[in-house]
Amino acid sequence: MNMNIFFAAALLAPLSALGQPAGHEVTSLPGWSGKLPSKHYSGYIPVGKTSGVPGHIHYWFIESENDPVNDPIVYWTNGGPGGSGITTGLLTEMGQFQLDDDSLANNNSIPTLQYNPYAWSKVANTVFVSQPKGVGFSYCDNAKTADDCVNNDVTAAQDAYDFFINFFNAYPQYKKNDFYLTAESYGGIYIPMFMDEIQKRGGVPNLKGAAIGDGCWGTAVGTCAFSTGKSQQIQAEFLAGHGMYDQTLYKHLKDVCGDWSDEIVAKGTPCADGLLEMNAKIGTFDIYNVYDTCAGDTQQKMTLSEMREKMLQTEIIVENEYVTGHPQLSFDKVNDKVNSDKVNGALNDYECGRDRASELWLSLPEVQEALHVKNGTVGMKYNWGPHNVSGDLRPLYKELAEKYRMLIYSGDVDACVPYWGTEEWTRELGFPIRKDWHPWLSPLTTGSPPQRAGYVVDYDTTTNFKFVTVSGAGHMVPTYKPGFALTLIEKFLKNEEL
Repeated sequence: MNMNIFFAAALLAPLSALGQPAGHEVTSLPGWSGKLPSKHYSGYIPVGKTSGVPGHIHYWFIESENDPVNDPIVYWTNGGPGGSGITTGLLTEMGQFQLDDDSLANNNSIPTLQYNPYAWSKVANTVFVSQPKGVGFSYCDNAKTADDCVNNDVTAAQDAYDFFINFFNAYPQYKKNDFYLTAESYGGIYIPMFMDEIQKRGGVPNLKGAAIGDGCWGTAVGTCAFSTGKSQQIQAEFLAGHGMYDQTLYKHLKDVCGDWSDEIVAKGTPCADGLLEMNAKIGTFDIYNVYDTCAGDTQQKMTLSEMREKMLQTEIIVENEYVTGHPQLSFDKVNDKVNSDKVNGALNDYECGRDRASELWLSLPEVQEALHVKNGTVGMKYNWGPHNVSGDLRPLYKELAEKYRMLIYSGDVDACVPYWGTEEWTRELGFPIRKDWHPWLSPLTTGSPPQRAGYVVDYDTTTNFKFVTVSGAGHMVPTYKPGFALTLIEKFLKNEEL
């Protein structure tokens, strides 16, 4: 007998006649009046068979508003590590419902949910998760503190595989639907390792590809290796290109930083001194979007050196079910007064407060009851790596891109994982170019005429590998440019040209 099927059968709740776990359907949501736009399911999927640490992953499954029987299944996880695909992804990015400062304007005890006209459920069945174990409402079975629930890049992939097997056993009617993995940020580590686990173990034959936004490409290379010379070159180039320091200093950095080796950027060198000058001239800004004024929802505005120091913490402790984004950059609600006043979205023209309102809504007992989750989970500890596995994932990316359809996209005002480095590493995979850098078009809002939405490089592979930029979008692309993001994911799922 297939042990994966045995494991799922032993741990999953009994299936209803419709083919989903009994008691997982969400029939109403606090803060929303009337019928839900499509069917919702929320609950726990057991994991831990391979990693050896049993636990449960919280998922929220929203069926497509279009054709749930035939539309693809899109899985979404946020990065961090420690960011929740539900607190952040679903409720502040591409989910069917969102919250922001307007949700709190009614002075009711329950924030008002707002329908998102750019939800990815317009074109796909969407599965949002809080992973790994210990993130959001997910938990390790026997943990009493965060130290008892330890994850790394390998165990996260093992648990993800268990999740996929058990999810499709819980919803067997969807085993025939095309399946795509999507994520952002540290999801650039997660997703290829999840796919590699599937390749090694089989069991998910409907996997067709992946879309990764503003993602890392290794824990020891690129931007996400925050102490390296290369990471500082990527950010120096990006920040110069966005007019955040002067041409004279840029020329000086080019002269003194040479090949941007780790030795050249070391403390006390002319290059390091030049980078300190650059940091001072730039001042504080929102690392997720250099033009945004909503910083303070989950992080304070900080200098580049302050951000790098925080991001160098590769052992992460998460003890809050509602953490958003990178836990290292979490907003200190007790001591920090940044953004205490409501600030409108400036260049991005969206209401602030999405993270704050989402955290408040999820903390309500009636919401937790509606979502069939347990409160008071103890969190987790996450160790980046090990570097010999996830340090440099570019060879794995190349292997996967030759077998699966893969889209790598970047918001072009994200300073956390700037497009400059992502364009470089995707080019350096060595695939021949079918159509080099050119604009792509999308409506900004529903019903508006198409406009330039960014740029795309099409590679000449049988899988149509692409690198895409999204104009005016920061680290969380669907938050900043939801219309562009919906067009991008829809065309990707349909394998259409941009």
